[in-house]
Amino acid sequence: MGVSKLWPLLGDSMEHVPLSSCSGEKWAVDLTAWIVHGYSAGSSKSYVSERYVMMKTVFYRTLCLLKNGIIPIFVMDAQKAPNVKGPVLQHRSQSVFGHTKEEPTDRSGLAAINAMCQQLLEPIGLTVITSPSEAEKTCAYLNRQEVVNGCLTDDSDVFAYGAATVYRNVDFKEMTVERYSIDDIKKELELDRNGMVVLACLGGCDFGKGVTGVGPATVCELLKDMRKYEEDIVTRVLTWKENTELKALSEKKNQLKEMHKSPHCGDCKHTGKRPEHQSNGCGTCQTSKGCVDESTVPCDCLYHALKREIDPYDKELSVWKKALETEGFPNTELVKEFLEDDKMDYPVETVLKMPDWTPLAQQVKQYLNLDQDDLMAKMIPILVHMHLHGTLDVPGAKPLSILKSCKRNFVLCYQVPWERFEFDQWTPGALPPQEKTPDSKRGASQEVYTVDVECELFGKKYPTLVQQFTQSSSKRSKKTPWKRGATEDTSQGKLTDVFKAAKRKLFDEDKE
Repeated sequence: MGVSKLWPLLGDSMEHVPLSSCSGEKWAVDLTAWIVHGYSAGSSKSYVSERYVMMKTVFYRTLCLLKNGIIPIFVMDAQKAPNVKGPVLQHRSQSVFGHTKEEPTDRSGLAAINAMCQQLLEPIGLTVITSPSEAEKTCAYLNRQEVVNGCLTDDSDVFAYGAATVYRNVDFKEMTVERYSIDDIKKELELDRNGMVVLACLGGCDFGKGVTGVGPATVCELLKDMRKYEEDIVTRVLTWKENTELKALSEKKNQLKEMHKSPHCGDCKHTGKRPEHQSNGCGTCQTSKGCVDESTVPCDCLYHALKREIDPYDKELSVWKKALETEGFPNTELVKEFLEDDKMDYPVETVLKMPDWTPLAQQVKQYLNLDQDDLMAKMIPILVHMHLHGTLDVPGAKPLSILKSCKRNFVLCYQVPWERFEFDQWTPGALPPQEKTPDSKRGASQEVYTVDVECELFGKKYPTLVQQFTQSSSKRSKKTPWKRGATEDTSQGKLTDVFKAAKRKLFDEDKE
């Protein structure tokens, strides 16, 4: 969830980008989001278990990111949620299950699922870490420290934790993703990290319900006004209860509501009626006859003097009054949760490693029912693409030629045969190392892999092969040109004539 109703508010700051444009980036991935997606999809399928669908979701989404040159660093929630989240978790438990939990912050069930995912992901060669508290908090921390380029999560409170770039809603069919940049959000809504914290405090989030009757749009308007006269907006909101200035302004606002406004001129907006000003002039305008239309000189009456004093704070006074009527405001623990970092005393590995094939085969067999040859068939194209993106040093990766060009999902590709990897002992036709000799003979299909790769991606890594293929294609097209109106070969009969003759023969036989 995150900060209440924040995603719709950020709609104008979002841009759709192709996954391929993120090649080479490192993403901190909130694993809990994928687990939730997987279990939600599995709950609607009666013929397979929810766990199977969840593990399949995690596995294939991971391969998709790797194929597009993205390096995922998976972050898991801690076994115990922050104490400040306890009341909200109790409310969710009551709403979903009809009862409360003895330990609302205990996430032992999620920890067990995390462990299964970790057993699947680490043998692929990926980094999986456990957050000291919330996964999105650690994702944001890694982003701020520039360990990763962005965070992939559904929780909008990642912005309040200080994330700079956030990815969301990956479309694994169209290969696109929504990207949000805090710089764009600042330009569009004037919301920075402190603004997000105030938004969470007043509008509600995972750690508190917020102030009744105050939504994100109202808070954004409030922040724009407050920044005109206050730099530290978080401290100002937290000290609203002790703010004597706002109390005095509130009393003046009440006084203004009860005050009778004297007649004012429609031309200059100063005290007095228009006919009087036309005849005797206006003291504020300093005229002896008539007055100044739309005068820039402020009216000096008590009513307008009070209004000028109150107007800059009018939006704050409105929200301030509602906040003081809200039980538990201000939630200082919420603010502390967002602004204080968890300490991570260990370095985070961001370099991909070659898969550890034996434990990986065991895990995919256990959770996805994939045999060794099926696993290798799925991993070979991924390894080839990782090699082309430069995200993994794949030993023995060597393209032999380009067979032909083609289109895959409307993308121009080459069909490329690759020399068989020495570590591949599971693809059908492989020989164990001890049985390999110079005289070992295997069919061509067993010696190479044919993988479709994007033309642009392959051309960057192997421009010489592309040049050779282009030249050979040009020569072939010159040898056998197609000419419109070429002379028809009459040495052989037409197929239609053959059928006509056969029908005629059958007709004559029936007639006899």
